[in-house]
Amino acid sequence: MKKQPSHRITRRQFLIGAGAALAGSALACGRGQGIVTLTPTTPATAPPITPVAPAGQAADLALINGKIITVDPADSIAQAVSVKDGLIQAVGSSVDISTLVGENTQVIDLGGRSVTPGLIDPHNHFQVTGLMHSYYTPFLPPAVRTLDDLQAALSEVVAQTPEGEWVIGYFMFIQGTGLPS
Repeated sequence: MKKQPSHRITRRQFLIGAGAALAGSALACGRGQGIVTLTPTTPATAPPITPVAPAGQAADLALINGKIITVDPADSIAQAVSVKDGLIQAVGSSVDISTLVGENTQVIDLGGRSVTPGLIDPHNHFQVTGLMHSYYTPFLPPAVRTLDDLQAALSEVVAQTPEGEWVIGYFMFIQGTGLPS
């Protein structure tokens, strides 16, 4: 009788595959463009821009000769951006933005470096937010405020969960002496 092939992988096979996937991802993302730099880069020196914009229309800040990641629906990347009164004034080529440079505009030559939109809340758990009420069991106020409340609610959920299945939940704002050990 022929032995059935095993679809199980060993720990060694997993580690080799994971390492290869990680290395491949790093190489694919890098594409030789120096994503990670260990030493500071010096931006390319561009010819000075002659201020031409009237005082009332001039940008406060112009970032030129870069990669402006717009995060628009087309995922377009522009070369330059201007800012006036704390708001984005225009996005386009360095030539386009140079027409908005005035006497008091701060011009920064990015030398090919990238600019991304600011992140207002950089620490967020999107996977939890998306699955909060469909996958995870919430143990939240007002029902759960103390460690005793949490243990009682957890016991109730465990009693209703079929044997062998996981209870996946989240909690916050536990008052008292600390978290369970």
